[in-house]
Amino acid sequence: MAQEDKDYKKVIGSRLHALRIKRKPGYHRVDVAKELNMAPSTYNDYEGGRRGPNGGVLIQFAKYYETTVDYITGHIDDDSPINEGDILGALSKITKFMNNDGSELTDQQRETLTNNLNNLLSKINND
Repeated sequence: MAQEDKDYKKVIGSRLHALRIKRKPGYHRVDVAKELNMAPSTYNDYEGGRRGPNGGVLIQFAKYYETTVDYITGHIDDDSPINEGDILGALSKITKFMNNDGSELTDQQRETLTNNLNNLLSKINND
């Protein structure tokens, strides 16, 4: 097994543990597993960093803990869910790259715009 794969699982496990403690105080792993209709051993392996969840399970976790897949997978450090301010902020960033004279965006502007839109869509799809 590749080292990156192990690290990925450990990051997800660590984030799931932190979310459980923060968002579900008093809950044990078995309680979360039961609410998610998941075998306790499966959830235990996810939170223990021994097993990596697929995309559907990541989305299920994000909805359950009211956060984003990006947070759970370690891509961002903000565990708060998307809100209207996030959307307005992203749109504000996007409009900064639109040229008023109708000229095409530079490659760098296009890449930044694409990244911002993909991040926004990722957050929206987690809801």
